[in-house]
Amino acid sequence: MFGDFNDDIFDEEATTKTVSEPVVLLEREPDWFFNEAPSSDKQERWLASKYVADRLYRKKDFRAAARAYVKSIEACPNRNLGLLRDCVDGAARSFCRAGPAFAAESKKYLEKLSSMATCEDHRFSLASTALLMSVDIRSLQTLLDCEPQAGDLWKKLGEEYSSQGKLLFAACCFLRAASCARCSVHESEDRFKAQNWALSREMKVRVDGLLNHFEEPAAAIELIQKFNTERTDPRGAADQSFEDFWFPAEEVMVKRMGQPTEDGD
Repeated sequence: MFGDFNDDIFDEEATTKTVSEPVVLLEREPDWFFNEAPSSDKQERWLASKYVADRLYRKKDFRAAARAYVKSIEACPNRNLGLLRDCVDGAARSFCRAGPAFAAESKKYLEKLSSMATCEDHRFSLASTALLMSVDIRSLQTLLDCEPQAGDLWKKLGEEYSSQGKLLFAACCFLRAASCARCSVHESEDRFKAQNWALSREMKVRVDGLLNHFEEPAAAIELIQKFNTERTDPRGAADQSFEDFWFPAEEVMVKRMGQPTEDGD
C-alpha cells in the first residue's frame, strides 16, 4: 500500500530563519504612561488615559480614577462599544467607591451602564457595581440569577429580607446559604473550608432564630427544606420574577407555617 511512498523528505533538516538585528526588549516601570508625552494619534491618547484610570483605580485613588475614566469616555470613539463600556463601568465603580458625596455621579453612570447591557455578563457586572454603592435587593437578585450557588449572596439577601420583616423569604435565603456553604466545603481548598463551615453554622443559627417567630416551626422548616431542594438551577423564564421562582407562594407558606407571633411582628 505504501510501496511508492518516498520518506526522504523526513531526512531533510528544517531551515531556520536568522535575525539580522538583535531583539531588544524594553523594560518599563508600572507607571510609565503617567509621564509619557501626548501622542498625535487620538487612539493612543485615549488608550493612555484609560491605562492611567485603571492604574489609579488599582491604587485606590478613586476620585482621581473617576476623573480619568470620564476623560476616557469623552475621548473614546463611539464605534468601540466594548472599550467604551469598560470605561463607563470603571467610572461607575470609581464614583461608587469615592463615597456618598458622589452618589449623583454614581447613579448617572450606572444608568448609562444599564443601557449598554446586552448579555448576562453585563447584567452581572452591573449588579456587582451597584452593590458598591449600597446593598440593593434587586442587584442581589440579579447576581443570584447568574450565581445561584453563591452562599454569601444568599446570606446578604436574607439579611435584607429580614430587615424588611419578610421572615419567610429570609429563612429560605439563610437555609440556601447554609446548603451552598456545605457543598463548597467538599469542593474548595483547605483555606476556605473553615470559612464555609462557619457560614453554614451561622446560617443554621439564623434560621433557628427566625423559626421562633412562627407558631409551627417544624412545619416551617419542612416546607422550606423541601422548597430549597426543588430549586437548584437558575430560573429559566425571563418573564417570571425572582421571588415567584425561588420562593413558594407566600400565602401557601403562611398557611403551612402559621402566622408570625406577636413577638415576630
